[in-house]
Amino acid sequence: MALTTTSNRVVATGDNSTVTFAFNRLLYDTTHLKVYLAGVLQSTGYTVTGVPGSSTSVTFSVAPGASVQVLMLRVVPLTQLSVYAVAGAFPAATTEKNLDLLMMGNQQFDEILGRAVTLPVSSTLTAANLPDPALAAILGIGVKIDGDG
Repeated sequence: MALTTTSNRVVATGDNSTVTFAFNRLLYDTTHLKVYLAGVLQSTGYTVTGVPGSSTSVTFSVAPGASVQVLMLRVVPLTQLSVYAVAGAFPAATTEKNLDLLMMGNQQFDEILGRAVTLPVSSTLTAANLPDPALAAILGIGVKIDGDG
């Protein structure tokens, strides 16, 4: 199958009546989908159908409440599960799946990087440590953000 989107996440909003939410991203294994309600990872209370494929849906046993954020995030293991024999047959389907999983891992890192604090490309720093926000608040230390006067 082909990856038809660059995103590994789908965000929806509960309305107290909708129980099924579409995760229209390629998914090979139900364990690769993490489901969050209002920022809290869920381990029960829902089922995932349509796997493998890109018509996956998450059905909750109880509809998420009004305005509750529903986050569905694809998280693949960062290991290679297939072994290719020397001079063996070329398994096209297995190879395509492995390339898909590799790209999914890249999308995973891209999604994380998109939420990260970064330095500009022109910076000469190779590493920067930010103070823990809780500790900074206790000590009254402010962290200057670009454009923050």
